[in-house]
Amino acid sequence: MTKEELYQQHLNAMYSTNAETCSEEEVEEIFARLLQCLPNDGKLYKYRSIEGEAFAYALDGLQNKYLWMAKASSLNDDFDCSVRFDPMKDIETGRQMFLEEPWRYFNQWLRKNSDRKFYTTPIEKFRFQKAVACVDKTTWQLDENKALDALEKSGIPRARAKKYIADLLQWIEKTINKCSDDLKEPLSALMKFNEKNRQNIYVFSMTETYDSDTMWGLYANSNRGFCIEYNLWKAQSLPIMIKRKLCNLFRMIYVDKVQEFSFAKLDRYFFHEFQDKELYVEINKELLGQLLSKEIGWRNEKEWRLLEFELTDNRLYADLVSGLIIDERVLQTDNAKMLIRLAKDRGWSIKVRKMNVLGTKHFYEKYVP
Repeated sequence: MTKEELYQQHLNAMYSTNAETCSEEEVEEIFARLLQCLPNDGKLYKYRSIEGEAFAYALDGLQNKYLWMAKASSLNDDFDCSVRFDPMKDIETGRQMFLEEPWRYFNQWLRKNSDRKFYTTPIEKFRFQKAVACVDKTTWQLDENKALDALEKSGIPRARAKKYIADLLQWIEKTINKCSDDLKEPLSALMKFNEKNRQNIYVFSMTETYDSDTMWGLYANSNRGFCIEYNLWKAQSLPIMIKRKLCNLFRMIYVDKVQEFSFAKLDRYFFHEFQDKELYVEINKELLGQLLSKEIGWRNEKEWRLLEFELTDNRLYADLVSGLIIDERVLQTDNAKMLIRLAKDRGWSIKVRKMNVLGTKHFYEKYVP
């Protein structure tokens, strides 16, 4: 099986499962497959500055063996981890879905929100639950006769039960009409979705290559920096909780235009009581595709991205570093010497990035003191 086929299997597994809730055996299987489909025998890279505050942060991560998960909102692409969608189209689609099956939608909405609005006492709650339990699962409408029988059997006189059912039906009709009107209101919430979303998604970015002159120029202090080598195979000996996190490592997709996501699918999934497995996979596939898609102009980054959500600590403690590559022009700086000492102490490989005598090409050599 090719690496690409293995990677597609990894994606398919992550569309349908959540590594945080998988069994240990499932996590081991997912992670083992991920290792097999990584480039460079599991080695990925990150370019860093060797000066100032950026270097201080990088050095702290190296010394204390953690990956710094940055908020998506702090990344250099304003649209990173944004979900592309058409809010007016989504609202109209949601309205049509609601109007097609108002009872199905209302039944779910009823469970979630309404039980505090139609009763205030324990006996009223008892009546309410008895009546709502008589919603027909095929038509998703209230079976009045069944509800009357249920209330009467529970000790409520039939005349009072009829009055109760009539009041309930009237209330339901008003609630459905109100819900239909309220479908106009999500516009403001949808417009703020990406702003909030990018505050709750955390990213650790790596790349497939250590010899990209473009990446050295952009992320390594204009060619005068260093590059960190991470070997994901080192994670095999790490605790299962770390492997769970690392299962969320994906290759970025570079496209001319990112396809729009439909929030109406989330509504449909909710109102089908979270039971539609195929729809769940479809939603996950599209949402993950949004988080992993960037415009074609970023393709030279060849990025692999680790994703996390709503972290309490930006540090993911995982000892994955296996080497450093340092540009020759900074080799004699105090910060470079500090990196070299750390690398020797940890047993990491050290390479030096040099320029040929013609000044036309970079090459890489093993560091010799």
